[in-house]
Amino acid sequence: MPIRVRGAHANGPAFDEQTSIITLSKHGACLVSGMSLDVGMKLLLETAHGREFKSNVVWVGSEASRSAGQVGVQCRGLAQSLGFQFP
Repeated sequence: MPIRVRGAHANGPAFDEQTSIITLSKHGACLVSGMSLDVGMKLLLETAHGREFKSNVVWVGSEASRSAGQVGVQCRGLAQSLGFQFP
């Protein structure tokens, strides 16, 4: 599922990346990212329909596993806005 991710590194430039959601949960999502992101970073996610959601990075994939390039974000309301309902 396509998503736009915007943010900025603490001592670096802002970034704007078109990427995709790998998995979606009640509390957030797992994204693919070409950027080097850190746990705790604040991100702004924008859906294909233009809805924006504040999120923060809670997990970063490991280079030692198949999860390299993946990032877990906590985000309220994203799944519901994409039409998914969780119990």
